[in-house]
Amino acid sequence: MAGQTNAINSMALLPSSYWEVQQLFTHAQCDELLTELATLPWVKESRRRSILLGEQFRAVYDCVWQRLAEVNKASWLFKLDRWMTIQAVRYEPGDDYPWHMDLCFDVKVRAPAIKLGASVLLSKPDAFEGGELEVMLGATHDPVPGGPAFLAPLERGTCVAFPGYVLHRVRPVTAGVRHALVVHLRGPAFA
Repeated sequence: MAGQTNAINSMALLPSSYWEVQQLFTHAQCDELLTELATLPWVKESRRRSILLGEQFRAVYDCVWQRLAEVNKASWLFKLDRWMTIQAVRYEPGDDYPWHMDLCFDVKVRAPAIKLGASVLLSKPDAFEGGELEVMLGATHDPVPGGPAFLAPLERGTCVAFPGYVLHRVRPVTAGVRHALVVHLRGPAFA
């Protein structure tokens, strides 16, 4: 996207379960993306609405790939290929996405696995209530408030990246509309 000035030092290493890339997109770029997305048909899924971004969003793909490849190089060192999907998601009141992992591959054919997942908030934080991205920090889910989970910052344009094997969820949206990008980067299946 035009005007990218983000530097590697804008990434903050948090516990090894995830990285935060501050201002992957500027507020103006988020507005531009939301304007473009408003012209496209949204597909209703069971818990949200989505659009798989196509070739017209090549600049978004290039920006996300560059930054997440830097994150991977500085942290996990996963073998990645350029097979990446970016999905725009829209959560309305009552929509959520329960605890899950993005890691998926066919063991029989050893198809490419989702090595990294990421979420980029496009909405203004005051445009919705609830809808927090929660990333599990431990091996098991602890439902106790203040347990081993991280609530991603509600900072517009910020990206939170994590390995595909890390549990995460989006809490229910209680008011307004939450827009985000969901990113999956693939690579050879884990050995």
